[in-house]
Amino acid sequence: MAKKRSIKQNEVCRQLDIQPYVLRYWETEFPFLKSSKASGAQRSFSPEEVELLGRIRTLLYDEGYTIAGARKRIEAERAGTAEPASAAAPAAAPASKRGKAGAKSAAAAAQTKKLRTGIVDALAQARAILASLESS
Repeated sequence: MAKKRSIKQNEVCRQLDIQPYVLRYWETEFPFLKSSKASGAQRSFSPEEVELLGRIRTLLYDEGYTIAGARKRIEAERAGTAEPASAAAPAAAPASKRGKAGAKSAAAAAQTKKLRTGIVDALAQARAILASLESS
């Protein structure tokens, strides 16, 4: 049986288009990720771990999951209890369809809408108070 090839951290980062510090952070947030490290050598990952890292990247960057949400999703997938993608996906459209700038503008638009709603509600309350004061 042939030994599986380990993939060095720099190669994984290049393949996934992420920085090494991101990869190290993910290792702290996803307990099922465990890189191996020979004495004095850089981290290396099995092909299965690289595939899992790719899935994490997709959930975080393309589908808009939070770290906690991605962790739960992957744990469910690994346990075989994951919901269909349409049921578990975030309500917003995937970032891959809007691009990074689109993701920021979509978040800004949602925040603006929330603020606008709050202002409209506050104005309505102020008008009601003013009307009650004028009638007294």
